[in-house]
Amino acid sequence: MNLKRRLFTLHSWLGLCGGLGLLVIFLTGSLMVFREELSERLHPELFRVGVAKADPAYDLLYRQARAAEPAAQFYSFRRLPQAADESLEIRINERGEAGRLFVNPYDGRVLGKRFASFTDQLIVLHSTFFLKELGKLLSVFCGLALLGSVVTGFIVYRRHLLGALLFRTGIRWQNWRTASSGLHRVLGSWALVFNLVLAASGFWMSFDAFNLQKLLQDERDKKEKALPEVQANLDALMAAAQRLEPGLQVTRINFPRKPDAPVVVMGRAQGSSWLWGSAASKFEFSNVPGPPQLKKAFRERDLGPAQRLDFVLRTLHFGQYGGLGVKILYSLLALSSAVLSLTGYLLWWRRRRHAGRRLVRSRRVAA
Repeated sequence: MNLKRRLFTLHSWLGLCGGLGLLVIFLTGSLMVFREELSERLHPELFRVGVAKADPAYDLLYRQARAAEPAAQFYSFRRLPQAADESLEIRINERGEAGRLFVNPYDGRVLGKRFASFTDQLIVLHSTFFLKELGKLLSVFCGLALLGSVVTGFIVYRRHLLGALLFRTGIRWQNWRTASSGLHRVLGSWALVFNLVLAASGFWMSFDAFNLQKLLQDERDKKEKALPEVQANLDALMAAAQRLEPGLQVTRINFPRKPDAPVVVMGRAQGSSWLWGSAASKFEFSNVPGPPQLKKAFRERDLGPAQRLDFVLRTLHFGQYGGLGVKILYSLLALSSAVLSLTGYLLWWRRRRHAGRRLVRSRRVAA
């Protein structure tokens, strides 16, 4: 067997090993890219509010929300309003279930909360297949299978790559055999770079799934203790962060999860590149009352190569940049990659069936 044939066999087996998992990942990913739009369309009353003239007072909003929802643990201001009619979204955990609390940023009124929403379930299915830590490990292996399949597919089909990209390679629709072969070759060529980026970024972000101690940890040890209350004034921390980074657009605030943990103000620096996402600059403050006490500052302009790579891969993986056009492109490429999984299986089944028929014919001839 020559090298090309060996690579083709490896390409087939990689696709088969990760096929079903990749099909789920791509189908859910094609919807997840629109998760914010889907959430708002399903529950517009939670995301939009009337416009008021006064600016939100976030410290007061935090304390009002805590008083209104005493059973909830507050993790973060997940998304601060970036438009005048947006609500404040707070990440919470209540009775062991993660969710989101929505608050009117102008009067502190609780608009509602959501647990296990449709988009939340999509994310869980996409990243863990509803199998928790074991599912994370399986998704990493699917990503590695995709990465290997892309590399071997590029080598095997490299002569057809340019023709497919320039629409010179047609698809013959005479029967399912020629159609599946043509679709696999053309869609694979168009989704080559996309799948390479998704596989590499997915593996990068899920590397902690190989932590066997975390995988085998008893569920009783995973229960979180009561989180400390924020003692610092959130408005003062935001103002301090904007003095340290003039023009900073604050997008998120993480609350401490341990008594000595800081309050983290995160945002986008003025003139920031879309490649770094919306939270490349962050400032850690001591969780104490009184004037803000800075512990650490991570400015976007000071990011190292590894940190920039991390932000770039996360930005490219989730597709939350460039507006609706980029999201539509991501969704179409994800759907085309889902078709690749199906056509790859059909091609394998076709080869296996033909091999079985040849074996039967050879035995008859021998007999």
